[in-house]
Amino acid sequence: MSASHVRFPRVAVIPRNAAPMMSSMLTRRRSLRTGAVKQPRSSSRGVSSRVPLDASERIISTTPGIDVLPEVPLPLIQVMSRGVENFPAMMMEWSSKYGDIFTMQLRPGGPKTVIVADPDGWDKILRAEGDTPVTVGPALDYMKKYYQDRGEEGGGGNLALEEGDQWRRIRSALQDGMLRPSRAAGFTSSVVPVAQALSARLEVEPNPTPERLNDLLQRTTLTMIMAIMLGECDNGLVDGTASKEAEQYLDAARTIGELGSGFMNGPGLWRYVETPAWSQYVEAQSVAEAIQTNWVQQVMDELDSCDDEATVERLSQSYLARLLASRANNDDILSIKEVVSNVGGFVQGGVDTTSGLLSWLLVNLAMNPEAQDRLRAELVDKLGGADATKRAALGRSYNNMSSGGNDEEEDSSLALPYLEAVLRETYRLTTPVLGVPRRLPEDITINGIYVEKQTPLLLMTGKALKDDELFDDAKDFKPERWLGDASSKLCGKARKAISLAPFGRGKRMCIGSNIAQVEARVILVRLLQDYKIVTDATEPPSMRQRTVVVPHPMPTLKFEKI
Repeated sequence: MSASHVRFPRVAVIPRNAAPMMSSMLTRRRSLRTGAVKQPRSSSRGVSSRVPLDASERIISTTPGIDVLPEVPLPLIQVMSRGVENFPAMMMEWSSKYGDIFTMQLRPGGPKTVIVADPDGWDKILRAEGDTPVTVGPALDYMKKYYQDRGEEGGGGNLALEEGDQWRRIRSALQDGMLRPSRAAGFTSSVVPVAQALSARLEVEPNPTPERLNDLLQRTTLTMIMAIMLGECDNGLVDGTASKEAEQYLDAARTIGELGSGFMNGPGLWRYVETPAWSQYVEAQSVAEAIQTNWVQQVMDELDSCDDEATVERLSQSYLARLLASRANNDDILSIKEVVSNVGGFVQGGVDTTSGLLSWLLVNLAMNPEAQDRLRAELVDKLGGADATKRAALGRSYNNMSSGGNDEEEDSSLALPYLEAVLRETYRLTTPVLGVPRRLPEDITINGIYVEKQTPLLLMTGKALKDDELFDDAKDFKPERWLGDASSKLCGKARKAISLAPFGRGKRMCIGSNIAQVEARVILVRLLQDYKIVTDATEPPSMRQRTVVVPHPMPTLKFEKI
């Protein structure tokens, strides 16, 4: 079905003859929690004498507010003069100049954002989120505007834009097959063929230009996410045989990501007039939504008619099939529009973030050949040239198996500690995400400063992650710092710092974080056993803001067949 001929999806009905085979896949208990949202306490002094202020209220009432904090002067002018792409460098400069907490008013007339660069402050903020956190604030206003311009309330059912009970309902429906590490690792068999296709393409193109390598990584990550969503792998985007629809979706996803970055960090003219960029964004979203609707319809049709074990087995590997089947068995907990919207969020959000992470991983390993050799030796020793197993893709310690006995001992031997150290060191030194936006439902004090509820906050990670007081030789790529005794000696603040990078934590942590890490592990396992990655670059690249933070200039990497 073409993107221009979209049928509105029907309600999924599971046929009786398929029910026995799919019972384990198509049933789950709804996990919505109920209860009133706790109302914030007033910090006003004008309360009845019969209700004395508690200690926290007395502190807040006498604590200085954010107006006493250092404020970045004319940040929008600085961003426009130096370019949005240099925003990471500006943030590092500002945090060095103004300290661990300061403010920035990027848009004239807009709210001040409180920048928090202190891990202890992050910890306090995340503990205060509550059970149903509010939206992250103005950073995603452009996404909310898109839905509201179409007459949809709130955030159009998109998890990133909803809050309160609406957020809880959507999150509970989405997270079971996506957020849990074991469920994410269950998609390993779906993404391994994509890693194989990338390796085969690099054998044909061993010396890709930086632009071509970025293109290949985006094509690979999109193909992986589509394989997870649909339960089947079409490597056309990687091997050059892609359908027109797949190419259209890739173009739309790239446009949405690139323009979204500009909307977040730019002057915000789109708020007031329909700029050419805004029109282009709306068009790209329309194309993407039409194709996403096709995917949903395709899976619903298959669920409606599946009557053979092969189809059932394939659908059991489809996140979208699990979601739709669960929806049918839970009183349509999500509307079809909400399914389409959140599928788009998963897929579009995963293309640039995961490909950006892969770019940094490959660059760091090429720039540090000793680390690359050590990782390759571990992979060959543990896997013997084979693709990533489910346990390897999971990336956790493997000595807590429920089966016990010999199975426990066998699985423990598959641990890849140096791979995990390489990933963690990449998150620390070259995180692809600048910071984590948040807002809170109640007033709070951060580093002795009173911050009113709903104030935009940015938990800026870059400064702490490269702080020599927290990490020895913090500017160097040293995966060994995450192994054995060295790891155990890291201070608590250092552990808080790395826990936030790059996917966040808390109630609004990235719901696709475990999927992204599974994809990265599977790709590294394949490429490092097939190629030696080399570069002529002698200095590590700086950071440049695109959809995510990427290497700039991206060094030319060569893939020498082993």
